[in-house]
Amino acid sequence: MAEMCKKQSSIGENDHFYVIEATRDDIAIIDEMCDHEDFHWGLHNWLIYFDASPHGFYLLIDKLTGKAVGFFNENHFSPNFTYGHMGVVLAEARRKGGFQLLSTVSENRRSNQYHMTFGQNRNWLILPATDPGVKFGYKQIGFEGEAIKNRLKSTENFCADKNFFVRKATSDDLAAILAYDRKLYGKLASESRAKFIEEWTQSSQDPKLSITCVAYKKPTDNKHETEVLCGYGVARFLKHKDWRLTPVYGEDKEVGYALLLALTNALSADVVLFFAFPANNRTSLQFCRDAGMEQIYSEVRFYKGPFPDLPAEKIYAENEFWPL
Repeated sequence: MAEMCKKQSSIGENDHFYVIEATRDDIAIIDEMCDHEDFHWGLHNWLIYFDASPHGFYLLIDKLTGKAVGFFNENHFSPNFTYGHMGVVLAEARRKGGFQLLSTVSENRRSNQYHMTFGQNRNWLILPATDPGVKFGYKQIGFEGEAIKNRLKSTENFCADKNFFVRKATSDDLAAILAYDRKLYGKLASESRAKFIEEWTQSSQDPKLSITCVAYKKPTDNKHETEVLCGYGVARFLKHKDWRLTPVYGEDKEVGYALLLALTNALSADVVLFFAFPANNRTSLQFCRDAGMEQIYSEVRFYKGPFPDLPAEKIYAENEFWPL
């Protein structure tokens, strides 16, 4: 399965395993483990996650074989907020305390770095629901399927009578995207998030790997009026035929729907499309029904520490590396 790892200093161990901090060269091993467990994030996406939070990736190593048998990663995206992204432990290590060891290492390192809030989803064992300090956040639902395009309007027809337009982004849109994102996330905006959004939206000019769309308010008769960004969205290739809409932000439900529509229409007809969103977002839910997609999972975010002020009402597709 996963290849042998170079011996590095252990940051935690038990009778069967030890944990090391992963390097960028180890990301291919993480991608291989995810693919083995049917989590098709794609190596090109994992590398961007690592660059955004390089000190939050841990590998679980089997002491006998020296092979990686699990990993955990978290996003230290501000001095006061860490978000647990994903953990995978292969079958042979699950009954020997592998995930418990990863959890302990993560908790100890967070405590040493004085993070005020830690968030994750309900399927993990790091934060027990019985802990009085745990606060439950929003419910999220995920949909998947081959979008049935003959059931969807063209983007142009949908936007024809709207006060905004949608198009594919270029590098000239980056400043507007970053300014919109800073305003959207407010106090949670950070330098690391800005770097991530820049790389996530601009890293690949190859439409086989990534597509970014932007929504702008239509100018009035005032010739000197500056176009104002009112939303943006990204579709990223995962693996095989899988694509994910991640994220999509919009100022209102019509902008959100239009961006979901534009990104989907930009993909070929045979791809498998996936995205997740807050369960109370009726616009995203309606789009999934219109596109013939099916719900495949639901989960609940929860946090220990001050509850983060997140812009859930403007999120039409979330990015799993961030809390929303």
